[in-house]
Amino acid sequence: MKKFVLTLSTFLVLMLVLQVLVGMRTMNFGKLAELQEGLPECEVLFLSSSVDYYADEGDSDKRPISRMLDSLQQKKVLGISDAAYHMEIFKSYVNYLIRTEARPELVIFEVNLRSFSPEWNMRPEYSFDREIKVLENGYNFENIFYRPLLALEEKSHALSQEEFLKTPVYKGSEKVGLVQDYLFDDTIVNEEPITQKFIFHYLYALDADHKKIKALNEMIRESNSVGLELLFVVSPIDYTLGEKYLPGEFLSMTDQNISFIKSVIESKGSHILDLSRLLTPEYFSYLKYPNEHLKERGRLAVASEISDWIDQNVE
Repeated sequence: MKKFVLTLSTFLVLMLVLQVLVGMRTMNFGKLAELQEGLPECEVLFLSSSVDYYADEGDSDKRPISRMLDSLQQKKVLGISDAAYHMEIFKSYVNYLIRTEARPELVIFEVNLRSFSPEWNMRPEYSFDREIKVLENGYNFENIFYRPLLALEEKSHALSQEEFLKTPVYKGSEKVGLVQDYLFDDTIVNEEPITQKFIFHYLYALDADHKKIKALNEMIRESNSVGLELLFVVSPIDYTLGEKYLPGEFLSMTDQNISFIKSVIESKGSHILDLSRLLTPEYFSYLKYPNEHLKERGRLAVASEISDWIDQNVE
């Protein structure tokens, strides 16, 4: 009996140690480590999705937008970006910054219009549950033990895959189907899939109840409380192609949504730089239709616009 108790106790201790080690390792996700390392010297923090770092195969200059911006600026720019980053995790980065002593002079956020769509907004693997929890709460007891088998599961998700597939898709105020109806092979270049993808990604109608808009409001409010200056940059979209497949509708709806986002941002004293119509089709790099990935000339054009804004508005 004593041998069994000793064996069981040893096993439980080992499991406890493993959970702590794995929990701490998992919570120290790479982007947070990059932020912690670069923040002391950072004057401008640039937070973005993969639009920042995606490079076309034909690019000779494969630098991210943030590094191009750093080369154009006298101020030190730090870029933190990851695929599918959005307003909710940006809000958590702001809350992390508020708790730190070393804060940048300016924080720049990419506003990716597609991130508000059901394809991105409701996709389970884009929820960043664990990262948000760590950014919001730090390395506390709950975060280490909140999932007993942390080592065996990559992420927890706010929505199930089934719920995601059943999410309604809207064209303006008109319901035009469910997410599952729009997940066809979008590498096939013909008119119907491209048209449907533009509807799926861009023709929603934003309102104050959208969870990413709520996150936007909260991050500005929290930033204002500590005097943290924010700039929101609307990423270029291929509006020419969008208008080709949805004439009169694409520009109307995207302009409506940008105007709504702008009103939210400016009403709370923050800044917005709208680059949605900055670029024509030859600046984009498409593997799938549509997205916001740019070739090197496109990334440099975005970096130049942001650099000019900083020169004119930040001392």
